[in-house]
Amino acid sequence: MVNTTRSADGTTIAYQRRGDGPALVLVVGAFCNRHTTNELAALLQDSFTVYEYDRRGRGDSGDTPPYVPQREVEDLTAVIDAAGGSASLFGHSSGAILALETAATGRGVNAVVAYEPPYRRLGSDVTSRIRQLIAKDDRTEAMRVFMVDAVGVPQQAVASIESWPDFAGMSAIAHTLPYDLTLAGDGTVPVERFSTIAVPVLIADGERTAWSAEACDPVADAIPNAERTTLAGQDHGAAPSLVAPMVTEFLTPHGLAEARGGSPA
Repeated sequence: MVNTTRSADGTTIAYQRRGDGPALVLVVGAFCNRHTTNELAALLQDSFTVYEYDRRGRGDSGDTPPYVPQREVEDLTAVIDAAGGSASLFGHSSGAILALETAATGRGVNAVVAYEPPYRRLGSDVTSRIRQLIAKDDRTEAMRVFMVDAVGVPQQAVASIESWPDFAGMSAIAHTLPYDLTLAGDGTVPVERFSTIAVPVLIADGERTAWSAEACDPVADAIPNAERTTLAGQDHGAAPSLVAPMVTEFLTPHGLAEARGGSPA
């Protein structure tokens, strides 16, 4: 069932929930919507009430220009409010940045698990090039530029991007790619802002992601008492079967997960 809430600027934000237990909001990255996390949510629903939502401009959510990151923080806060006013967060990629930025506001966030927040220094023209391509409605080329110049996928691997099984879905939300890049700014970790985060935080990455340690270590260093872990054999698209226990095991000691069987952990 699709539910909706309204962000501070009046934008409609769509979400769905499943499971039983403390609230956990899943915050997705580029090319993703609330359906992307279905497998992960199914693995978490025994321990949490899981909230999956469409970030603005995606799926059933609205979009109100101009885009600024603060609007997305307000969107996520609106979902947290709909979940009862407090929730833990799992964020992936740009969604990890969004989760951490929301935690830094000090409102409603109990804990954060952030997987590979992409604080990377990219070419100064990447975002502007993608914006120009989107303005011309050349979504396919915008996707190619993002995959090659922002994600680091080899050029030859995206030559046949139109034949990818999820091409249609990716293309439908390609106009939000500048949002993901804007969240990361110039790739500099906002140390002063993150130093104010006072809730438990786990910064995680995959062993096979070439850039992840360089991006994630400074984030963990900036957040007081943040924990750090690496998933063996994983890359930027870590397997839900490994992410789910990592999230549950981190949140359980803090009293933010329920043990299987329904008794508090």
